[in-house]
Amino acid sequence: MKGEFPALSLKERDRRWQRTREMMKDMRLDCLLVAGLKGRERYEGYLTNEYIEGIVIFPLKGEPAYLTWGAHRVTRRLESSMQAKEFWVKDIRVGATGPGLVSVSQEKGLDEARFGVVGLDSKGPAEMEGFIAYKTWSQVLEKLPRATFEDVSQPFAEVMLVKSEEEMARVARMADAVVRGWTRPEASA
Repeated sequence: MKGEFPALSLKERDRRWQRTREMMKDMRLDCLLVAGLKGRERYEGYLTNEYIEGIVIFPLKGEPAYLTWGAHRVTRRLESSMQAKEFWVKDIRVGATGPGLVSVSQEKGLDEARFGVVGLDSKGPAEMEGFIAYKTWSQVLEKLPRATFEDVSQPFAEVMLVKSEEEMARVARMADAVVRGWTRPEASA
């Protein structure tokens, strides 16, 4: 329909998750912590196809969990316009991210895991020291003392750079919208 953007499919989710897990295997990681939070880059959206200012716990094996600090970000899933949408991550939790990261990691048996972290030591503009809050990170380090952590912001960004046909269709549609001065259908009603 005119004015609509191509939605990303579950096939695209599977492609992204596979590429991410290949990177994890190459780097000998058991799990990724992918932060979006209030950073400039919304890295968690690559694995979730949505943005709730949270952190994704993405194990090498098993289903990911999506943590956010604000329930208002999650309630948008209940809107009638979202009812037909198939969400990529089913396990979504609200609460303080530090204790949440620890709890989910322990629940998934990752107490002694080797974690890759996206957003800890980002090299992006205005985020040269990362964007994971000190209080969040200090809780993780204190409560998971046998786990090891490595910043993988750059390798993860490189995985994201390789675009699929579906992603390219969205880019082309956005470019067309910009050229034509497109507005959302509900905005023009």
